[in-house]
Amino acid sequence: RDQLLARLRAGSHEYYDFPSGLAELPVSFPPTFKYDPGTDRFDTSAKLRVPSWCDRVLFSPAPCLQPLLYASLPDVQSSDHRPVFASFALRTTLLDQDHPPSASDAASLCL
Repeated sequence: RDQLLARLRAGSHEYYDFPSGLAELPVSFPPTFKYDPGTDRFDTSAKLRVPSWCDRVLFSPAPCLQPLLYASLPDVQSSDHRPVFASFALRTTLLDQDHPPSASDAASLCL
């Protein structure tokens, strides 16, 4: 069960210290924790931890932010975690410093 996603959907932030309105792209990669370091094997210690998605990228959606990729790096095996990353395209607005936008116009700009 994905505890983080369930809490994000419910709007509950009881155990997490982050602002509301955050989102996560769909996870389409294998669990990123708990590996035996240096291997592709999940935890074989006495604890036998359940594989999970501990490493996440949350972002604040905006009209000018276009998600491009959300993935893990399974070949990086230096710890019991696999790193994850997300890439985004950000559309920005070039402003004329001599003629700044009005307050009402500024609200719709991606600054």
